[in-house]
Amino acid sequence: MKFKAIAKASLALGMLATGVITSNVQSVQAKTEAKQQSESELKHYYNKPFFERKNVTGYGFTDKGQHYLEVTVGQQHSLITLLGSDKDKYNKDVNPNLDVFVVREGDSRQATNYSIGGVTKTNSGQYYDYVNVTLLEVKNRNKDPQSSIYYIPKEDISLKELDFKLRKQLISQSGLYSNGLKQGQITITMNDGTTHTIDLSQKLEKERMGESIDGRQIQKILVEMK
Repeated sequence: MKFKAIAKASLALGMLATGVITSNVQSVQAKTEAKQQSESELKHYYNKPFFERKNVTGYGFTDKGQHYLEVTVGQQHSLITLLGSDKDKYNKDVNPNLDVFVVREGDSRQATNYSIGGVTKTNSGQYYDYVNVTLLEVKNRNKDPQSSIYYIPKEDISLKELDFKLRKQLISQSGLYSNGLKQGQITITMNDGTTHTIDLSQKLEKERMGESIDGRQIQKILVEMK
């Protein structure tokens, strides 16, 4: 199909320009690599702009054993690498009814948006603004804990979206990644008691960027910063 040829050409250019689209071998190595990013690197990444596209169609293809999803809305073209469980969910040539949460990897000025994960199914129900309201508690060293409500907009929401939006908020409101404040974790607790933990001292692991959870079942979110 024509879109596959275009996507593979974009992929080749992206590899040359950014170096962020890894081979299958490099992806496996990345899963076991305990890389620590500096405070400034983390702040730079989580201060990046993001954009969302809802109810779009993604075109899947595989190149050298690596799975990708191509999404084009108007003149905006995104090529999304699938490294986790998402590569099994969206492995068809045509994947309709998707939402994508895109953060550009690298700092290249290429026209194509190269991103990792952040793909979920579009809401099946009708909602005004959100599907769930949960409790967000932030513990910042020796300061008094701060509690607020947090709106969950999707039935199926990626860890990438939750992680990115939470850290961006923590940077602007709670001083995360300033004055040595880069340790700690985010704990997302579900109604059934299961938890999902995110380490604040590093970027969310690439393979976890494709994981998603039921936004309707999130009971509370606890942030502990050190």
